[in-house]
Amino acid sequence: KEDAELEIALGVLDAATLQPLYLTPSLKRAVRSTLATLTLACDGPYEVLVNDEVIAQGPEAAGTKPIQIPLKKGPNVFALRLEKGTAAVRLEAPGWNGEGARWRMAPVSTRDATLATTDDSAWAIAPKAGDHAKLGAVLGEPGKPVVLRHTLLWEKTRTWPTPSPALFIARDSAQHLTFIADGLPKRKLVNWSVTLAVPPAFEILGATGYYGERDPQPVFRCIQLGEREVDGQKMRLARITADKPVLYGRHYIMSLFNAFVRTRPGASLEEGETRFLYWSEANDGTVTEPPQAIPVRLLPPLKGKQPRQLVWQLWGSFFGSMDDLAMREETLRTAQAAGFNDIVGGGRWASDNAPRFGMTHTMGTNFQPWSINLGPYLETHPDERLIDRDGKPSKGFLCTTLLLGPSWPAVEAALKARLEEVRPHIVDYDFEYAPFDGPHSCYCQRCLQAFREYARIPAQTPLDAATIKEKHDEAWTDFMARRVAQVFAKLKDAVHRVAPGTKLSAYSGYQTPDNPRTYGVNWAYFGELKAADRAGCGYGRPVEHIPGTIQALNGIPVLFGALMTPYDTSITAPQVPIPKARLLRRSLDSTGGVLVYDRLPMDGRTWLAVAETTRLVAEFEPLFLTGKRSGLQGHDPAVVQLLSDGKTTLVCAMNDSSASVERRITLPADAGDGTEFYSGKKVKAGETVACALAPGEAAVYVLKR
Repeated sequence: KEDAELEIALGVLDAATLQPLYLTPSLKRAVRSTLATLTLACDGPYEVLVNDEVIAQGPEAAGTKPIQIPLKKGPNVFALRLEKGTAAVRLEAPGWNGEGARWRMAPVSTRDATLATTDDSAWAIAPKAGDHAKLGAVLGEPGKPVVLRHTLLWEKTRTWPTPSPALFIARDSAQHLTFIADGLPKRKLVNWSVTLAVPPAFEILGATGYYGERDPQPVFRCIQLGEREVDGQKMRLARITADKPVLYGRHYIMSLFNAFVRTRPGASLEEGETRFLYWSEANDGTVTEPPQAIPVRLLPPLKGKQPRQLVWQLWGSFFGSMDDLAMREETLRTAQAAGFNDIVGGGRWASDNAPRFGMTHTMGTNFQPWSINLGPYLETHPDERLIDRDGKPSKGFLCTTLLLGPSWPAVEAALKARLEEVRPHIVDYDFEYAPFDGPHSCYCQRCLQAFREYARIPAQTPLDAATIKEKHDEAWTDFMARRVAQVFAKLKDAVHRVAPGTKLSAYSGYQTPDNPRTYGVNWAYFGELKAADRAGCGYGRPVEHIPGTIQALNGIPVLFGALMTPYDTSITAPQVPIPKARLLRRSLDSTGGVLVYDRLPMDGRTWLAVAETTRLVAEFEPLFLTGKRSGLQGHDPAVVQLLSDGKTTLVCAMNDSSASVERRITLPADAGDGTEFYSGKKVKAGETVACALAPGEAAVYVLKR
């Protein structure tokens, strides 16, 4: 039997596309109808507990009456209290016959021996004490009251995002699968492993975790097991094992690993659908998990093309902290095939290796100890510390008046050290801080005096964080927005000075009336001061604010973002892929390119959508850079837009909705004949075409005079 489960989640939708921008964690309500079967034979009194609940007890058990036990999703801890110390046990669950399962053993006097959260990883393995005619080995220690324990995980190890309707894989490219490795409360999972089985037409390239150099974080190592029969089918197997205990309550990136799979060169793949299987085990076989299936669908190969000037940026999901360097290379290889030409990584490896794949490396920066580390300077200059709104001096942030003035050399020295260590091609400062609490929001007397002068507040007027918030909110917001732009301008000059050829990028929200108050940035000040080499904004498509953002930046190229959901690994909802129509729309809106956030939730659908868009953009890059955007009579320019230089015209039709549409589009009579880019179908000048678009699809008519 299967669990009947209802999931409820709330979401925020993009008003323009009705696509999810954010999904809350889902609330689950399930009927526990999956049954395990426990068959027990023992000579003396016994008690069976599952997850601290007594399921069965008696003076003895003959092994003739199987006990049916409802399973919950997650850990199901079976504890057998045996007065005479031995029992023959067979534990079975749907899809699993219990073969190879082992049991832990401890004296019945052991504290909390039957409690589900007790860590039994150091208990002895129950030894064989005899044989039972039907159930096999008799386990335990004759004559001594003991507790035997086995933990059966039921659908505990999940792949993320939930692969529904399937995991989509583009042929010939590496696709990562994310397995959640979040442990069990109060318990250690030692030598925890996942065995992955794929059809022979696929290969398992390897696996990687993150931050494995930091104790106690494990490294996930992949061992190939060759071909075996699984569930009546020939499969290729690999086992991924954690080399340190898997613990509960870790940061999400330390509670997962990626396995990488790819179609094998030359393999026959006539069927577009198949499945992978996987199962887990830990603690010498005393923690087991029956196999689970991942439905898989194949997509065409990636034929993306990297533009020369327009940026296609992939946020790498802790890419610089991947433990396995070969899997980093596979990630870059897939990104290259999709047409990405920039990766947000973080470490020196990405700077050295991204160019081999036609990509630049963008390094995130900020004023934290791991980046622009001002802590050592402030230890010796305590009077220069930023004072926060509560009047407390900061250990890591510098007074903004001094930062913009005489103490800037300390900032530049820390920046130089970081750039010399990593040698990135672009430095990106993601600034999303409210003006009252940001890393440059200082309330020391120097900064209060600077604000007093800026806002023309009389000298006798009391001024502190509380009075500013109460009486000078708007003026302070503007004051801080200008200061933030000044900080960026100094950073840009410093980056150019200490690392010639390196560029500074700024990220924040669109130029809206609320952005300075919400995220601390007014792009008009950036445009005025030329405070960055390029900018990035996201997400969604606030149509009324796109022209204002471009105008405010005053010639600074801007990338517009597309967001993968879910991006929170605690959310069990299926992936919402980014469709081709949305990527084309972002390309037409932006002046500098497109950024995609982020890699971890992506499967072949988004890789393919990026590839199909980049090959169009790369082929007609001059048009996307300088071509004139205009509407077509009778159509909303959000869904049909012209892009032209007077000789070549692209008629771009987009369907970023969840329903199929058909549009009758009359092509411009003076633009010439042409072809539809993706299908190759020929069209005539002035022709009315029936443009049928599936959800997320786009058509582009290339017309030439």
